[in-house]
Amino acid sequence: MAELLRGLFGKIKPSEEENACLLFALELADSFITYRTRYRLAPMLPLVLDVLLSDESKPRSIAFQLAALARHIDMSPHSGQVGERMEEQHMVLSLLAEMRLADVEGLAGSGADGTRGGLMGLFDRQVAALPALADVLARRYFNVLEKKVKWVRARSRLTE
Repeated sequence: MAELLRGLFGKIKPSEEENACLLFALELADSFITYRTRYRLAPMLPLVLDVLLSDESKPRSIAFQLAALARHIDMSPHSGQVGERMEEQHMVLSLLAEMRLADVEGLAGSGADGTRGGLMGLFDRQVAALPALADVLARRYFNVLEKKVKWVRARSRLTE
């Protein structure tokens, strides 16, 4: 979703093209009815970003997905000390906090060069951090190698 929104809204487009992109993003995220119910306005970028970024009640929003991931990580077996946050908890909470604190009005604003620098920066950070988080989770929970090699001495039946 972050890559999609960055690609669609990173640069200012003509009005008709931007409106088409707003409708496309809402349809793709299955959020058009939610948007219409909540705002009853023609799609506007700050409001679309509110639904697709920070709405933790909408399963297709980035904040919902990050909050669900944070809950799963919190429920997973911990090898650290009680009360100590693990690396993956720090990472997902950082990403989630950034989504929760996102200023959708500010993100919709553009610079003199016709780009939305704040929006592009936010999505660049999210897209860059997610593979690192996946690597940390894979190392901790999906490591298929045993930590200690166990040697087993087998006797041959031929030497008996």
